[in-house]
Amino acid sequence: MKHDQYTMDNLSLPSNIADLIPPDNMAHVVHEMVERIPMETFLPYCKGGGTSAYHPK
Repeated sequence: MKHDQYTMDNLSLPSNIADLIPPDNMAHVVHEMVERIPMETFLPYCKGGGTSAYHPK
């Protein structure tokens, strides 16, 4: 794939970023494995909350 120089006219991204990864790349296997992990597995590690928004005064 040829990469042209950036201009303000080329502000679009591919509809699926995975299309840029070769089909035989290990990234597809890793992605599939991670997607199979239930979200509940990660919830105990998410503390939630956050901070209040910054007011610039």
